[in-house]
Amino acid sequence: MIDWDKSTWTKADYKAVKRIIDRAQNEGMNVDRMSTMMDLDACNMVCPIDLAKLEGFDTANLMHDLTGIARHLNRETGELGGCFVPRCAKVE
Repeated sequence: MIDWDKSTWTKADYKAVKRIIDRAQNEGMNVDRMSTMMDLDACNMVCPIDLAKLEGFDTANLMHDLTGIARHLNRETGELGGCFVPRCAKVE
């Protein structure tokens, strides 16, 4: 089960996610606001993502990451399957 207490996001992070979702919807992507926010938060707990990088992506890369996370995220464990790694993943 996803442990939502492990989320490290700040209010500024949630504002960035809101802007990302607004842009995705304005560009015609069929994304559900709450599901996408939760998917990105869960993904970030196991595969840290760079929200500034995601926000700055062109439409194709934005769509790749949002749809890829939605498709490959196990909503029970929070793990990403199918060897999917978001392009906005932070490189360590």
